[in-house]
Amino acid sequence: MRSSAPQEDGPRHSFAGQHASVLGVSSAAALARAAATVQASAAGSAAYRAAHGLPPVQLAAVVQGMVEAVVAGVLFTRDPLTGADRVVIEAAWGLGEAVVQGLVTPDHVHLDADGGLLRYDVGEKDVALHVEAGEVVERGVPADAAGARCLDAALLARLARLRAPCEAAVGGPADVEWVWDGAALWVVQARPITAGQPPIS
Repeated sequence: MRSSAPQEDGPRHSFAGQHASVLGVSSAAALARAAATVQASAAGSAAYRAAHGLPPVQLAAVVQGMVEAVVAGVLFTRDPLTGADRVVIEAAWGLGEAVVQGLVTPDHVHLDADGGLLRYDVGEKDVALHVEAGEVVERGVPADAAGARCLDAALLARLARLRAPCEAAVGGPADVEWVWDGAALWVVQARPITAGQPPIS
C-alpha cells in the first residue's frame, strides 16, 4: 500500500520519505489499517508543501502486489548529480526498503549510455529485509554475500534496458524503483528525476 497524490514526485518536487508506505499487507483488516496509515501520512508533508507553495491534499492509497525480492534497488536513467548520459544504480539483497532506510551500504554502479559497465562499487549489505507472514523482517546476510556483488552481468544488462521505456513513460529522465525476484525484473515505481535532488549514497 503506497501513496498517490497530485504534485507528488514530479520533476520539480520530491516527496521521498514524506508519505507512508506499508509492506506485507496480508488480510482485509490489515488492508484497511494500511489505507488509513497512508492517508493519515498526508499531514507529514504539510511543512514541505507549505515551503514550496503547494496546497494541502488528501492522499489516495494505491494497492500493489508484493514481489518477493532477491535483489532490489533504485535506477536513475541519467546521473542525478550531474545529468550525465549514464545509468546509475543502487542495489542490495532483499527488499529495497533496506536501501531507503539506510540499513545497508548498497552496491553503487555506473553504466554508460549503451549499458557498458563504467564503475561497480560493492557495498556492505550485511542485512536484508523480507516479508514473512505479513510482516517485514530483518535477516542477516552471510558474510560471503554481504561483501559480494548482488548484480551480475545479465541482470545489469536487463536493468540497462529499462532506461528507454521508463523515460518514455515519465517523459524524461527517470528515477526507477525495481525488484528482481530471481526470475523476473519488476518496475514498482517510475517517476521523473527531481531537479536539485540531493546526492545518493
